[in-house]
Amino acid sequence: MAEKSVFDQIKKQNGESFAKAIRTYDNGIFDIPNIVNIVKYAGREAEPLMQYLISLKKIKIEDVEEVKDPFELLSDAGYDAYYATNLNEQNRISKYFEPNEMLCTFRDPSRFQRYHIINAVKKNVSEIKREDFRGKEQREDAYGTSVISIQVAMQGGFISIKNRYNHSISNPDNTFNSNPDNIIKGLSNSLKKYLQVDFSSSNVSLPNNFVNINNQIVRYHIEENNVYFADSYYAKDGNIFPLNKDNELMLDTCILNIKNRTLYDPSCCLEPISIDNIQEKSGSFVSVLAHELKGKSLQIVKSKDGGHSVFANGKTIISVKNGEITALNLPNTTIVGDDFLRNNKALQILNAQNLTIVGNNFLYRNENLQILNTPNLIKVGDNFLWFNKILHTLNAQNLTIVGNDFLHHNETLQILNTPNLTKVGDGFLWFNKILHTLNAQNLTIVGNDFLRCNKMFKTLDMHKLTTVGCCFLQSNKILQILNAQNLTTVGDYFLWFNENLQILNTPKLKRIGKISSTLKALLQKAQTRNPSNNKKLNIHKKNTVTISVTRRKNTR
Repeated sequence: MAEKSVFDQIKKQNGESFAKAIRTYDNGIFDIPNIVNIVKYAGREAEPLMQYLISLKKIKIEDVEEVKDPFELLSDAGYDAYYATNLNEQNRISKYFEPNEMLCTFRDPSRFQRYHIINAVKKNVSEIKREDFRGKEQREDAYGTSVISIQVAMQGGFISIKNRYNHSISNPDNTFNSNPDNIIKGLSNSLKKYLQVDFSSSNVSLPNNFVNINNQIVRYHIEENNVYFADSYYAKDGNIFPLNKDNELMLDTCILNIKNRTLYDPSCCLEPISIDNIQEKSGSFVSVLAHELKGKSLQIVKSKDGGHSVFANGKTIISVKNGEITALNLPNTTIVGDDFLRNNKALQILNAQNLTIVGNNFLYRNENLQILNTPNLIKVGDNFLWFNKILHTLNAQNLTIVGNDFLHHNETLQILNTPNLTKVGDGFLWFNKILHTLNAQNLTIVGNDFLRCNKMFKTLDMHKLTTVGCCFLQSNKILQILNAQNLTTVGDYFLWFNENLQILNTPKLKRIGKISSTLKALLQKAQTRNPSNNKKLNIHKKNTVTISVTRRKNTR
């Protein structure tokens, strides 16, 4: 049986769209030595890799002492050549091609506007007969190279030399390995000078989520501790480890082996963990998942969209697509530790009805979570869903304490029902502009940058609030009424950029940091309006305002 072409090998290995994308853009890539192995773990999309793959062609432009005109050099090589400046000139050589071998160039009416095209025809073209090579065609034989088209992208970085055979032989768009010096020495440098475009290979960095391991391009979705994870393999210490697709399933950075009933995270564990023998509860993802699966009948089911779901005693615990967790159900979990699924970006739904405490960096990089159902959550650490912008439902009525940067980048949450919340750290919903309902009547202490960019509150009632940090509700320009009867201490830039505040009900306020002239005038107005409270406004050199309150003694 004839050996499969490089195109067919890559098509089988990486998919048809991957192979076709290469062939369409620059089929000279197929001539790169060992290219099938190089792209073995490169995934199914070739477009992000094109510039890197082209750089592997290693086209060099060597400086020469005497730079000749490229048309003079081509004449020395036996060609009559011309530069195409319009569609007619672009397609003028079509008469030399058989109907089923027409270049795709001839069907592109604007190619000459995007590429420098130099067409060249051998001076003795009429003497070179196809019949002389029938059945033994070679890309660089005399007939194939008797008519060529040198095409260079005007933006640089790409060159293709096409020949007369087109796609009836292997990689005709890479004639002479797309190196003009293989036509005649000095032609590469001559074309570079004449066209003012550099088409030589240069060092090109791999795009994001690709890494080079032992001369193989490895696509990954998560990197953890220098271990790279994809849907069907992981790479560690310079080696690539494929998964057994019959028994193993990638869950972000964790590998579930349903046959051996083990979980293994190569980024942190030396050995796989037995699901049924696990004792410790570290709060890590591996530990949490193992306890959810312990002693239960497990099944992996493939879904219509190509993803997979893991069932435990008939109930869905986890869903994944392309190796990334998209849905998670943790009915028995009460505590999770630091860095729980820290690098996950794909999770959309999380149900954890009995979860009470989460550590720092919970789903830190997640950008796709939309529904979080944790009605018994009491306490969360720093950087809770820090990158997530789209969470629109948060069920956490029992939440009492949150650390710094809680939902720091969220832009979609509109209602937050946390009646038991007492303390929040810095950066609470910093970038959320549309939150319009906040049920937090027991909140007493907030850190810096509380609701800093919010634009929706006209009235805010926070009766138990005692202390706020810097930049409280900074940039909220429509707030008119703030009721905070127990507020005593406020940091710098309190209500900074507010222009519409009318009522500031803070009778116990004793210390304010740097404030705007607008707020200062409002406080002075309040002092004049309520002399019975004997408020004394002292402006210090550092623009710090201290308000001391001395109430009249009861003379009864």
